Amino acid sequence: MKKKVDLVIIGAGSAGISAARNAIKNNLDYIIIDRGPIGTTCARIGCMPSKVLISTANSFYARKAFEERGISGAEQLTCDIPSVLRHVRKLRDRFAGGMVTVTKRLFGDRLIMGSAMILSPNQVGVDDDIYETDKIIIATGASPRYPRNWRERFGDRILTSDNFFEQEDLPSRIGVIGLGPIGLELGQALSRLGLDITGFSSSQSLGGLTDEKVNSAMRTIIEKEFPVHLGVLTDIEAAGDSFRVFSDDLSVEVDGILLAAGTSPNLRGLGLENLGVPLSVLGKPDFNPSTMQIGDLPVYIAGDAGACRPILHEALDEGFIAGANAATDEPSSF
Repeated sequence: MKKKVDLVIIGAGSAGISAARNAIKNNLDYIIIDRGPIGTTCARIGCMPSKVLISTANSFYARKAFEERGISGAEQLTCDIPSVLRHVRKLRDRFAGGMVTVTKRLFGDRLIMGSAMILSPNQVGVDDDIYETDKIIIATGASPRYPRNWRERFGDRILTSDNFFEQEDLPSRIGVIGLGPIGLELGQALSRLGLDITGFSSSQSLGGLTDEKVNSAMRTIIEKEFPVHLGVLTDIEAAGDSFRVFSDDLSVEVDGILLAAGTSPNLRGLGLENLGVPLSVLGKPDFNPSTMQIGDLPVYIAGDAGACRPILHEALDEGFIAGANAATDEPSSF
């Protein structure tokens, strides 16, 4: 069945919701398509559950300063990792459940659950329906990036932000591969909960820091809590039930791997080849980051799908820009 709308938004995450709010403000006839699960990356697997974990870890870590404050008996405190993870999931489910409720209430029957396929710059298919549209906004988010063939070799034995918070328990020795913001915050939290953490990064910087003095100070601080190996290209291999993380002159045995080596935009199978524009090796089209427009097409991209800065507030801003420009004939630069 063919239907006509002003705007199709693909993805009901933070960027898509922000874009849709602008569509509502400008009285556009729109739909928002999501393949699920809804609830936003931030609430389900990102900043919200990670901050619960960090808060719990900091509470336990504070015991190290109890004695100097006149509080004795800190050595008797223990940390039960399965209980910590249940606590994180309990609050995570509340946060994500709230976002699901808000999303459904905000969009009603304009929210369509399914996999979108771009057929042309003015057509999007979902199951048996084809939507003729004036504008398209792509806000499909991103997923953890796996180096080499680790996913095929090790499957769910590799922890990422996608499955980390679903674990019932965690191994006692964990190698954190990738020390950007996600690897750093989860690695430090796990160390503060009493796990044996070792960090690895192909970069010489931590958390994307560019100032050498600040990066050096950060390394000094982090290495007071767990060792880090910077500027190393590591591979992993199974060692019985454990793993060996190794490079040319490095070999460390761990019980589990937390992979935090960045993300790749969720663009595969979306039909971007039907837009008629060149695509990168990641399948991403060039776009103007000031307008979010792809070439001179009536198509925009926002949030982690654009792979600029995968941060919540950036996704919200980019969704706002894409939504504002989808409501006008001449896109504006922001």
